Amino acid sequence: MFQEFSDIKNNIKDVVDPRNVKKEITSSWSDFWNFELTTDETGAKVTVGLIVIAVLCFLVGIVISKWFSKKLVKTFQKRFQLAPSTLHIWSSLTFYVSCVLVTVVALKIAHVPLTIFTFMGGALLLGVGFGSKNLANNFISGVIFMFEGPAKMGDFVEVDGIFGRVVDVGMRATHVEIGMTRRAIIPNSNFLEKNIINWGRAGSPVYLTVSVSVDYGSDLVKAEKLLLDAPMGIAQVMETLPFRVLMKNFGDSGIQLDLSFPVQLNVPGDRDFIASEVRKKIEKAFREEKVSIPYPQLVLRKE
Repeated sequence: MFQEFSDIKNNIKDVVDPRNVKKEITSSWSDFWNFELTTDETGAKVTVGLIVIAVLCFLVGIVISKWFSKKLVKTFQKRFQLAPSTLHIWSSLTFYVSCVLVTVVALKIAHVPLTIFTFMGGALLLGVGFGSKNLANNFISGVIFMFEGPAKMGDFVEVDGIFGRVVDVGMRATHVEIGMTRRAIIPNSNFLEKNIINWGRAGSPVYLTVSVSVDYGSDLVKAEKLLLDAPMGIAQVMETLPFRVLMKNFGDSGIQLDLSFPVQLNVPGDRDFIASEVRKKIEKAFREEKVSIPYPQLVLRKE
């Protein structure tokens, strides 16, 4: 009995021996790291370790590609004084090309043959047809948009009733700043397939239009003068450029007049703010000068 107890004690001692534990862990890790997943065309083994190294190289390569594209843009900006939109094109193009090269290097490290894409081509096309069509469409549209698009970085645009400033053109969508803390994410294909209004760049003259109606029989000359005076004194209104008042239409309740005046937009919210201030001054001037803004009305005739 004492002999059996002594054997058990020795076995436990061997198991908990740090040298044996370390040896077992090292052996298990080595087996996992060198575990063969498959072989390539040349017979080289594709192991778990190679896959891990390839993934790490890919992640590090993406970070370096991002840094390199930003560094290249800064160099171009200092030497050639390029426009921000052109710099963005070069930055995106450099990053995409670098990502492709990093992917090829990672596949080579993992001994994954590039010919695998030949076999994946049919499945890829099938996936594009069923689930990735829009993604591919938006990516191609983004490339076209960057080179020949209807707007550039920093331009004020209006798409499907959304007004804002283009702040970034990505692989799938374009980011449009529409407020102080809000951005609209618009698919790139929308910029090529739908009607776009380009309001111009920040700081350039942009004409805003404010509509108002006056009663039939009102003094249109007085009304026109009051409208032309309304934008004066408002910040960002470019008073050195001409204003214009047009009699737009004979409405059901009154005569519609459109006031167009030049402004300088800095942020997307400026458009609505300036138009609001002009409307306030128009309402005050009309009230003081007895020019009536008609209420909606319908005349019924009994015969």
